[in-house]
Amino acid sequence: MKKAYISIILTTIIFLVLLVHVNYLRFVCDDAFISFRYAKNFVEGHGLVYNIGEKVEGYTNFLWTLLLSLFMKIGLDPAMVSQVMGILFSLATILLLLRLNRWLYPSPNLFNYLAPLLLVCCGAYAAWSTGGLETSFFTFLVLLGSYFLVTGINKKMNFIFSGITFAFVGMTRLDGVIFGGVTFLFVLYLLVVKKNVEFKSLLLWIISFLLPFLVYFFWRWSYYGRFLPNTFYVKVGEESLYRQGLAYLFDFVKRFWIGIMVIPLAFLGKAIRSNANLKMILPYFASLILVFSFYVSYTGGDFMDMFRFIVPVLPFFFFLAQEGFRGMYYSSPPRLRPKRLSKSQSTTRRRKEIALVSLEMLLIGLSLVLLAYPSKESNKIWNRNGIDSVGLLRDYTRLWSKVGLTFKSLAKPGESLSTGAAGAMPYYSELYTIDELYLTFRSQPGLKVLKARRAGHQMMMTDEFLVTLKPTYIVAHPQIHDEYKKPEDLFVAELYSRAGYKPMTLPVKISDNDTMYLYGLSLRSFDPQ
Repeated sequence: MKKAYISIILTTIIFLVLLVHVNYLRFVCDDAFISFRYAKNFVEGHGLVYNIGEKVEGYTNFLWTLLLSLFMKIGLDPAMVSQVMGILFSLATILLLLRLNRWLYPSPNLFNYLAPLLLVCCGAYAAWSTGGLETSFFTFLVLLGSYFLVTGINKKMNFIFSGITFAFVGMTRLDGVIFGGVTFLFVLYLLVVKKNVEFKSLLLWIISFLLPFLVYFFWRWSYYGRFLPNTFYVKVGEESLYRQGLAYLFDFVKRFWIGIMVIPLAFLGKAIRSNANLKMILPYFASLILVFSFYVSYTGGDFMDMFRFIVPVLPFFFFLAQEGFRGMYYSSPPRLRPKRLSKSQSTTRRRKEIALVSLEMLLIGLSLVLLAYPSKESNKIWNRNGIDSVGLLRDYTRLWSKVGLTFKSLAKPGESLSTGAAGAMPYYSELYTIDELYLTFRSQPGLKVLKARRAGHQMMMTDEFLVTLKPTYIVAHPQIHDEYKKPEDLFVAELYSRAGYKPMTLPVKISDNDTMYLYGLSLRSFDPQ
């Protein structure tokens, strides 16, 4: 009973650390409102579309969008729902990691709580427990599918559950099939090389994965008319961004001092010798980490801070680190000491043990602190080398939501908006929206490649093509200003002037006592000031 109380207390502490950390970084990014708009149109009977009547797959999180639509159907705010669900799935991932440790080590063991503690201290995991996107849901599903497999090698139902779960992973993000592919190869390895899996079990996994996934895949292919989501063609294109992606991975390693947690990995051999199941699990988890990290580097990483594309493999990495620290502890277990040692030998051995334990405690303490430290910096408002901090992402959503509401109150029926920020502003304005980064377009005529090659923003419309679409309002990447300028004082390029566009100064009410201004172009002649 006492041990049960200790387990409850430790689990509660880990949960509280996560909740405090999440609350500190809590935000909803602008991209989340793209999914919200798809869900809103779906709930209102227009289908899974961004602009009504146009079937373009400009989102990449099918199951997450469907989940949001269920709550929107009963009138709940998707921004609030996405944060609550994100936190709940992050907590569920922690519970799943604890359950995995309990399966491996049934006897109470403090090391069983190390990987969950490392995870909740990590700023990347805490930040993307909210954010409004599918990250925490996706991470939970990946770990759940792996959990079903490794804990049920001799149970056919576990293979079915694992296959279905990895199908859901691919239905949440299409690139989730990478995790399913690695898992398939792992099961094949167990069948052919280790011979501890039956062929029937492999077949059950394949069928359980393919049936739901192929139904989804061929539905979306027939519905949207493209083999892959539109975002793949727009954001990835034909050229690999591996250098940018490698820089993304290196920045993660540097900012979170991952090198410190690599040190205990040298002791994994000791941990493996203490648990036979661990010998099977570690190569699988390591493969998931390496293969998906390669994919992230190939696709160029992300423009949003806190490394959301790396988050799905963090539970596996911290599990490996945990087992490395466990291996350090097992390096000189007392039960293996010789019974007869001279006084000097005993003193030397004791010093080595104290040094090893002290090093281990130091590494664990440093890891916990350094994993949390980047949160403070990212909570500030900045953009560096094309990366937007959590603070900036939060501020963008706050301001662009107000712009969207302002357009909603001023715009006339049939008017349209052109912008490079396709989330909160279009969602709240409810205007037909042209995404200048081509999210909402099936083809890319007049495509222009940005020299900055910002992750996810390498391509945009040419000015010449944009004016042919005749959007009512053009705001590009919207910047909100404190200073009021008369429309006649704003510069308009000749191309837009010839097309009938006039400068626009739009007052945006941020609060009762604060008004800011958005500058752009409009086919309408008005100055709401």
